[in-house]
Amino acid sequence: MTPDRREQVPEYMKKIKDYPGLRLENLERAGLLYFQLEDSFRYGNEQIFLVNFAKSLINKAEMKSLENGKSQLNILDPGAGAGILTVLSSAHFPNSQGVAIELMERPYELLKANLKMNNLDKRFQAVRADIQALANSDSTELVELNYQEQFDLAICNPPYFKQNSGPSRDLSITSELEVSAARDEIFLTLDDYMKFVSKSLKYSGKMALLHRPERLVETINIASKYQLYPYYLRAVLPKHDAKVKVFLLALSKGKKRSFEWGKDLVIYNKAGDYTDEVAAYYSEV
Repeated sequence: MTPDRREQVPEYMKKIKDYPGLRLENLERAGLLYFQLEDSFRYGNEQIFLVNFAKSLINKAEMKSLENGKSQLNILDPGAGAGILTVLSSAHFPNSQGVAIELMERPYELLKANLKMNNLDKRFQAVRADIQALANSDSTELVELNYQEQFDLAICNPPYFKQNSGPSRDLSITSELEVSAARDEIFLTLDDYMKFVSKSLKYSGKMALLHRPERLVETINIASKYQLYPYYLRAVLPKHDAKVKVFLLALSKGKKRSFEWGKDLVIYNKAGDYTDEVAAYYSEV
């Protein structure tokens, strides 16, 4: 009997292998690989900045304790897409575990595949759920999923645009709907997002948030309503003399801290190359 030498498709590939435009990316850190789709939401430097910003919120003593296995960090990734923040967090935060939540079908399947492929599925759980529904539940569902006041850190990239205020998209097309779900408030408002994160964080837990400058005041006002208090802000600029592109904001659940306006994060120098800080983000970890 001749052995079957056909390459076996890994279980995590079976649902995603026929997705049009499927690409496997090398994240060039800690040996991590990442599936994403060419026509759907794709990660960019903003997500790299956010994970590194979140890392800066963990002080040296806390990081050493994580490295030595003396403590553990529980991370929440609400609206995870295919999981770029969670996958990168696995390398940046030793002894971390957590939950990544995604609503859309294809991104959720990619999220599961990315965790399994990188052997992260024992550390991080992929959950398909509607954050808006969870935020407004009577907490029964939150308790069943073990979300309520369980997390030390939430790494957050909510939709940028209010409904009907962002770029026009044809929502009858699956890929356009996925991009809109990631970028427009068609399924989830900022208020519901903040409400859910507040429910999920422990007292004094931290939220690392990426958003657009025109929504800064609104963001702070909504966050404060849910006892999420800002304490550290950085503006992100393409170049030194450019307008702010996005902001990075740290918030604390229930515990007010002294506020600090941090140094601007500038992406490119005068020569058009990455600044030293940004270049370091892309180096191997």
